[in-house]
Amino acid sequence: MYGEQHIDIDVFRAAKLEDVDKFGDNDPYVFAFTNSLEKDDVKKGARTEVAKKGRNPNWNQQLHLKGVRADALYLYIEVMDDETGIDEPIAFATIPLQQVRNANGQRLQGSFDLYNKDGREHGALILGIRIRQPSEDPDDDEEGPHSEERRVSMVDEDHKARFKKLVNKEHLGDAAQVVAAGAAAAAIFGAVFGGSKQKKAAPREQ
Repeated sequence: MYGEQHIDIDVFRAAKLEDVDKFGDNDPYVFAFTNSLEKDDVKKGARTEVAKKGRNPNWNQQLHLKGVRADALYLYIEVMDDETGIDEPIAFATIPLQQVRNANGQRLQGSFDLYNKDGREHGALILGIRIRQPSEDPDDDEEGPHSEERRVSMVDEDHKARFKKLVNKEHLGDAAQVVAAGAAAAAIFGAVFGGSKQKKAAPREQ
């Protein structure tokens, strides 16, 4: 059985995010998880607060992932647009953890490329990532990133497939809202104008 570790993720900011909001600016947040793409591992993920800066948001927030397997290969990152219904996916990245382990307990800081649903580069995320033992305390970095050197991120095909499912789910949710709104409008129209016709057709009292 592999030992477990913790991952501290300093989420500083993003740059040049795709604008996916149809009626205004993005309200993005960052969601991170590791170990695998299975539901149980996704549920153990952590997310930032929602930012209100559209395409170039700032978070300056630290996330903590516990129960990370020592043999975990990737850190999975997803940037989402906060919505009243189903949140809309903006971008994703799969970050190989070996580069973090090579930092020997120090924080790996830098710029990580983000990708859209088609696997094309679209924007970047400035992060600091540290792997530590459960007995060690997190070291919050309140001064911001000291390096924006380009680090390694990639498109993992399984992660890309998950991200596409999120996109399709959001689109289906939008379509359902449109249908529901149309049905509600039709019901109101029928109640108002149908009632008027019935009143006009009613015979006069003698």
